Amino acid sequence: MSERRQLRSQRLRQVNFQGDALRLGMNWTVEDLGKPQVLIDSAYGMGHPGTFHFRPLIEEVSNGVFEAGGKPGVFTVSDICDGIAQAHSGMSYSLVSRDIMAAMVEIHALGHPHDGMVLISGNDKSVPAHLLAIARCNLPAIHLPGGTQLNGPDYVTSDQMWGLGSQLKRGERTLDDLEAAQAVACPTCGACQFMGSASTGQVFAEALGLALPGSALIPTPLTRHLRYARAAGKLILKLIEEDITPRRILTRHAFENAIMLHAAVGGSTNALLHLPVIAREVGIDISIDDFDRIHRRVPVLANAKTTGRYPVEYLWYAGGVPAVMLELRDLLYLDCLTITGKTLGENLAQIERAKRSCDRAPTRSDPKEVWRCCGATWLLAARSSSISRCRTRCTFTSARRACSTRRTARWRRC
Repeated sequence: MSERRQLRSQRLRQVNFQGDALRLGMNWTVEDLGKPQVLIDSAYGMGHPGTFHFRPLIEEVSNGVFEAGGKPGVFTVSDICDGIAQAHSGMSYSLVSRDIMAAMVEIHALGHPHDGMVLISGNDKSVPAHLLAIARCNLPAIHLPGGTQLNGPDYVTSDQMWGLGSQLKRGERTLDDLEAAQAVACPTCGACQFMGSASTGQVFAEALGLALPGSALIPTPLTRHLRYARAAGKLILKLIEEDITPRRILTRHAFENAIMLHAAVGGSTNALLHLPVIAREVGIDISIDDFDRIHRRVPVLANAKTTGRYPVEYLWYAGGVPAVMLELRDLLYLDCLTITGKTLGENLAQIERAKRSCDRAPTRSDPKEVWRCCGATWLLAARSSSISRCRTRCTFTSARRACSTRRTARWRRC
């Protein structure tokens, strides 16, 4: 009890006697009042498919917090979608929505007696808003990426609708052509299937060390997404206990790691609008010159849409951000602390050991990739031998070859 009184929530209880009474007017018990209090703030809403699926994720994060001995408090600030706001005055609200959303999360985090927070988002402005809030509030925090959509037939994506619409106006396409493409471009919830602002933001969250390894770009229908959510809820209590705050994680080297990943995956140029602002919250100056300097020495590895061929779902199946990091290991700053409580280098070493174990028994029916991270057990399904061999052949360190396996991301040289 003496240790818990050192928590922010318990210190504030000693000066605010109305707060306990108000919380007991909800679903709180007297026992809950003494637990670490965790903000679960999400971008859940019905404005676009990138947030529509968040309710089960919120529930699983809450379950994880409860299991680890904390009390979750669920808040919501939804976002707008650039794809829906474009071509009319809605885009006047796009960038400013990031700052307003970050401010609302700050209000939720610091206006109430929270000890830590788990933020759930996956889209253009919501991910930067949440990373801003994490840096600004400096409470122990985890970002849970919202994941990506499955790809449509022939890799059709929603951004292609602009071209089809123009062709329709010129008489080169029929209305049936446009409507048929619209019907299949977004087959599931999640961020768009290309490496736009949304997917780039998810990569940033993991590259900075604020998201669980492998969680960025996960296809949303997978039940593993729910497991990441449950694990995040459990892990936040350990971060609170050990006082692992964002400013211990968000160092200059962490931001440079993020820029290296941005270069390697061919990330959105909108990163220049967001990453410097996030860095400024922790007193770090990141400029366009840093992007230029780092991009000149980091190869482009992922052949991902829109500049490339394949949807980002395949990048996740090929190993996601950790696979890219393993290829860049000689360039990355491996001593950066992450939310696992371990350094980036320690995380990658664990993943590589698990991969070697998987390669010795690469069957779908017998998952072998098991690695432990900060007390949480991760069951990363064993990749098929064909995908494993394909990814090895197609890395930038070996000769360029055509990759015959479609269910993987292609890798190419810069």
